[in-house]
Amino acid sequence: MMKVVFSYRDMSMRLIKLSKKKERGQVAISVILLSAVLVLIGVALASRTTRDISLSTQTKESSVVLSAVESGAEQALSQVISAVESGGTTPEAVVTGTQSITTEDGVQVDVDYEIKPQNYLELRVPVGEDVMIDLRDSTGKPNYQGSLDVYWGKADSCSDRASLVITTYYRESGTLKSRYLMLGPSCVNRGDRFIQVPETDNPLGYRHHFVLSDLNFSTDGSGNGDLYVVFKPLYADADLKVVGGANLPTQQYVILSRGESQGDTTEVRSVRIDYTLPVPPGVIDYAVYSGDTLVK
Repeated sequence: MMKVVFSYRDMSMRLIKLSKKKERGQVAISVILLSAVLVLIGVALASRTTRDISLSTQTKESSVVLSAVESGAEQALSQVISAVESGGTTPEAVVTGTQSITTEDGVQVDVDYEIKPQNYLELRVPVGEDVMIDLRDSTGKPNYQGSLDVYWGKADSCSDRASLVITTYYRESGTLKSRYLMLGPSCVNRGDRFIQVPETDNPLGYRHHFVLSDLNFSTDGSGNGDLYVVFKPLYADADLKVVGGANLPTQQYVILSRGESQGDTTEVRSVRIDYTLPVPPGVIDYAVYSGDTLVK
């Protein structure tokens, strides 16, 4: 029988070899794990970089589109202002337009704009500012008979709702005169002796409603009659809507401009402008230029 004898030295060498193999295995696993972590970090960084580049491109194109849309709105607004200030024919029907703008970076933006005339007012009026309903015809003579429905105040809190000063300017026997009406919400006492208008239900959210009646004009060609009605909110900004009869001329132009980019990303932006007729400066100028006198 053959007898195998292992010496202590042989055993030590075998143990050392096994230990080295085990260590090499652990090192290999560590290397694989480290590589996996580095790969994940690299992928995350690449993904973030790509996302940042995409967001940067999107932000840039969004800014370009917004600028183009504003340009389209300004072009439409200039048409209206030019017609109003020159006394020319203002749009009485919806007017549309299209323009294509290519930026310095080669981004193409298609812009569509629309000018929509309205024979009523609906907008938010800053406190102390004036807006006007024009009762004249195209020749500048009074030409409206009927009433105006005045809606205002959408705030939940009464103290946040405006009071209104309504001034009607009219011509009588060659003299420009004015009559005043002061309205306030009945739910708050401001001690100003304004007419207290109670709350009312309105599907559009307005809390107060008043009918301004007996607007009239002379049919004898003298030019006598009601010319303008001016609204001024006090105490707070006013959400205001003023509606008249079908024969009320255009009072407001709503300008909508919409643009869409054709670049690396598709960006859509829109702008709305509410343009109301300019209030005659102090209205006293009317008396100056017409040779009339102004009487309160």
